Amino acid sequence: MAAKAREGDTGLFAERAFADGDPIGALPCTAEHLAPTRFTVQVGRARHVEVGPFAFLNHACSPSVRIDTDRMLVLAARAIAAGDELTFFYPSTEWEMACPFVCRCGAPNCIGLVAGARFLPASVVKRHPISAHIRALLTEGKSPPDPAASLGGEDGARIIPHPPVADRVAVEPATQEKGTDAG
Repeated sequence: MAAKAREGDTGLFAERAFADGDPIGALPCTAEHLAPTRFTVQVGRARHVEVGPFAFLNHACSPSVRIDTDRMLVLAARAIAAGDELTFFYPSTEWEMACPFVCRCGAPNCIGLVAGARFLPASVVKRHPISAHIRALLTEGKSPPDPAASLGGEDGARIIPHPPVADRVAVEPATQEKGTDAG
């Protein structure tokens, strides 16, 4: 995989093809936090981990990868060609994001404001494979507050691009067998 700058942002791109369900890489845990940051992935109710080069996975409402937080793997969510951007559906792992933003993915199923699963109807979140902690929080019936109220800014949203990085980033290969989780 390679992290590449494009249009003032940085994304992660496949250097080879992957079939649906193929492991793309092991999700590293380079540091742990009790609260979300812009560069963490939520892997439990109060567990947010820094994920090394996978921090450059951008959001998409029709993503190319999914994150299996039980096995700490990044898996292809569909067939991926070499050169395709690797993206995931942030609310599949994030209950409430540190830095919400307006999605510009352009997919017909675009959710618009990306603030975390807490701010979406369960029916929307459940269209995607979701982490066990998100499934549990949805089952508990946590009601979504008005996401615009917590964002601030003149237009109610903050777009915060990833910082620039070197053209190539090393990613630890997955060591687990191809497979999917129950989510």
